[in-house]
Amino acid sequence: MIEMDPLDAAFLALETENMHMHVGVLAVFDTSETSHVETIDSSVRNIISERIHTVHALRRRVIKAPLGIDFPLWIEDPHFDIENHIHRAALPTPGSYNELTTLAASIMERKLDMSKPLWEIHLVEGLHASSEPSIAMIAKMHHCILDGETGAGVLSTVFDDGPTPRNVPPPDYPWIPDPVPSLTELLIHSATGLASRSGTTIDSAKRAISFLTNMTNEKKRDTASGGIMAPLAPHLAPRTSINGAISPYRKLSFMSLPLTDIKIVAHSASTTINHVVLATVSGALRKLLDTRGERPDRSLVSLVPVSQRGLYEGNMNKTRSGRVTDNSESGVYSRNIAEGNNVHRNERANKNANMVSAALVSLATHIDDPLDRLIAISAGSSHAIRNSSPIYDHLVKAISQVAIPGISHPLATTITKLKLLNKLHMPFNVVISNIRGPNKPLWCAGNRMVEIYPFGPLVEGIGLNVTVMSYVDRLGIGILACKYLIPDLDDFTQYMHESFAELEKATARKYA
Repeated sequence: MIEMDPLDAAFLALETENMHMHVGVLAVFDTSETSHVETIDSSVRNIISERIHTVHALRRRVIKAPLGIDFPLWIEDPHFDIENHIHRAALPTPGSYNELTTLAASIMERKLDMSKPLWEIHLVEGLHASSEPSIAMIAKMHHCILDGETGAGVLSTVFDDGPTPRNVPPPDYPWIPDPVPSLTELLIHSATGLASRSGTTIDSAKRAISFLTNMTNEKKRDTASGGIMAPLAPHLAPRTSINGAISPYRKLSFMSLPLTDIKIVAHSASTTINHVVLATVSGALRKLLDTRGERPDRSLVSLVPVSQRGLYEGNMNKTRSGRVTDNSESGVYSRNIAEGNNVHRNERANKNANMVSAALVSLATHIDDPLDRLIAISAGSSHAIRNSSPIYDHLVKAISQVAIPGISHPLATTITKLKLLNKLHMPFNVVISNIRGPNKPLWCAGNRMVEIYPFGPLVEGIGLNVTVMSYVDRLGIGILACKYLIPDLDDFTQYMHESFAELEKATARKYA
């Protein structure tokens, strides 16, 4: 049994009827070599069954503490059945991308079953979007299992770098499921945890308050001197019609852009791929709000998740008491949670635990010229992302330590039920994520993957999430929206194409 990392627990606690904290991916495969979906379905099940021991999270389920007084636990699910996690679906005629996006939206708007391991895969037949026979895969996993960076690694469990599935060595030891802990065991564990963490909780709260105070003061000094520091104060994100209390219903869209073209724009303007993505979304949002007659005078703000994995992975084996026993070869560590009961204490570290901070980045939507807008975004984004590490150290980790589920989940539920985000002001307008994907083709059960699009969750008050992922020579862009806040999502997708085309023209004109 493993205690859930505080940040992972926060993602779980934020789950409400309207805010579904899972991430997803939609992939399209060329099935010209293996066109029978029954064969593909059987092969995928066999591949996952043979490799599931390489990703422990796939067989673990959540056990919540009584009344949410402590962080949840992971147990090896004694009732695990792969048949509960892999499903088949068929598109209605004509089987175009329109039908695929409708199906994907319906899958993404359904919550995962908390009584089972928090993932599922849907194999979709009847796709006739190209001249070659195709099949789609829609996978989703809860954010408490992984972040974007490790999510790509988890999916690689299903994929191969060639048409012939690779051989994966069997586990060194047989899988042994955990017994479901009794209420008494959970109460003992929670009481022990609360006692050992009381001092840490107070210190975390103080650290978070001090950090926010210092950053706010720094922002005021920067604003007074005309600097470019990233927006931090809530009033700096203007209210728009894409912001408000979200519904449980989703609209979904996807598109792709050539990586070579994006790199040309980025290189010409001395910016990065990520800056070009932000500028493309910025231009599309300007067009969307123009059609609604509501271009704000102040710039829109994006929340940009920033992975901290490379910087902090060496410190992951921290325990509540600070006592660590580590075996660097096996990755196994031990922690005594509650002396004297029969709960297992030898645990394998969750290497997929979330290690993500965030940056608030101005999208410079008040600037008319596309190239000037890109340059402004580049300057502000670079500064904001440089600050993401101290934000992770002093704010994200501190808040997650304080916000036990018994506090954070009722708060999130109340905000949702009362639709408070129709009145309250959020510090950002949209979430934009960039995930580095594979630079070579991948196969699944002998079928070459030709397209892949990632999707992030919608958070309360924010009706739009844009997540991008590179694959070989394309950048796949997954767009998820609240059905009622952005019913015109197809228009926004078209505006994304137009916005990038304008960036290309402006760059060519300036640097030709």
